[in-house]
Amino acid sequence: MPWNLLLLPLLAGYCGLHICHFFRFRAQKQDGHRLLFESALAGIPLLILGRLTTHWIVSESWGRLVERAVVEMGDVPFIGTGMAALLFGIALPLFANALTSTERAKWWAIKATDNGFLRLAHTALRREMPISLTLKTRKVYIGYVVQTPNLRLAEQYIHVLPLVSGYRESTTLELKLTADYAKVYATGKVNVDDFSITIPLASIDSANLFDPNAYELFLEPAVPPPDDQDDLFSTVMGR
Repeated sequence: MPWNLLLLPLLAGYCGLHICHFFRFRAQKQDGHRLLFESALAGIPLLILGRLTTHWIVSESWGRLVERAVVEMGDVPFIGTGMAALLFGIALPLFANALTSTERAKWWAIKATDNGFLRLAHTALRREMPISLTLKTRKVYIGYVVQTPNLRLAEQYIHVLPLVSGYRESTTLELKLTADYAKVYATGKVNVDDFSITIPLASIDSANLFDPNAYELFLEPAVPPPDDQDDLFSTVMGR
């Protein structure tokens, strides 16, 4: 196979890694050289599959007609093999995507990482539990995760719909809740989407799942968290 045609299986491997849910989130974390290497590795089985497919096609009478038509357009050795590999690199990932959801594949990718915050945020989303975020400015947001952070290093943000917010005392770090967003949502006079906030992960000092019932066992908050968490989550996420 001519060296320039090797770009087709390389492109096939790249497409496979970025289209398939099982590999896309992992590929987002790779730098240029690592991604190029993994694309080449993914392209090898696609190239073999493309070669076997074209070999089978030309063994059939209708396949020889196709081969002659391709040769008339441009007599490039192994062009059919390269094109078949590229088609497999697109078609097979699309077929695999039909067997699983994006969120499930993302959860598998997150569990394979050593990033505890990503696992925490996705656990909060899956379990429909509020999450408490303490920023480096000591500002605190408690709310539902609307969208988990992307695994791409350049896009490390979390989207949260706050239920309550407050701050931590500078000396004791005691949590003081001052704003009750849930009470405002319950009025039905506001668009809940307008209150969703995007927070860079670099600005977060600590995070944990938030259980309002457990919180009340420790101290009485200045602004009590909403009572009916399940109904509120269903209302917010179903909007």
